[in-house]
Amino acid sequence: MRLFQLAAQTIAVLGMFQSGRLLAAEKAPAAVPTAARRAPEYVFTLGGKETLLSRERAGKVVAVEFLLTTCSHCQKTSQFMQKMFQEFGARGFLPIGIATNEPGMGQAKSAMVARFSKEFGVSFPVGFGLSDTARGFMLIPENKPMQAPQTVLIDRTGMIRWEHVGFDETVDPPVIRAKIIELLGSGTKPAAKK
Repeated sequence: MRLFQLAAQTIAVLGMFQSGRLLAAEKAPAAVPTAARRAPEYVFTLGGKETLLSRERAGKVVAVEFLLTTCSHCQKTSQFMQKMFQEFGARGFLPIGIATNEPGMGQAKSAMVARFSKEFGVSFPVGFGLSDTARGFMLIPENKPMQAPQTVLIDRTGMIRWEHVGFDETVDPPVIRAKIIELLGSGTKPAAKK
């Protein structure tokens, strides 16, 4: 077992070499989980009070978007999630936005997220949280930059089934929509037996 660990570490170090030089730590690719994992608990502020993510998402398919209110890709992601909320909310889909940026001078965080929701037509819950806590939720090492938006889809049982960084409006919407539909299931009840 120890030999296998040493071999894996050696391969990882060799992978960081490019043209005979070691890449800077911030340029090394981040590890991306490939298997589903349990969504960790997350405390964020929603409507002026601390809220548990598990309480908000109980029994629902949830999209959690860690965002910066000033980020154009985050704004577009939230607008897309609003469309998905309108289409699939009745079937149990709930997006939740969590802003991790600091508000402007003299502005409260609650006013910042309220303005964001109003400006971009978002009716789903948008709160704010700490970027360090978001990094832990997304499994981003301390030596890696956290890019925005970071989005995860969590199934009804609390498992993260899909993770994504950024938002490309020409590619991402059909992929995200298909994953939401997959996680929601068919939405129909089996026919009653006679």
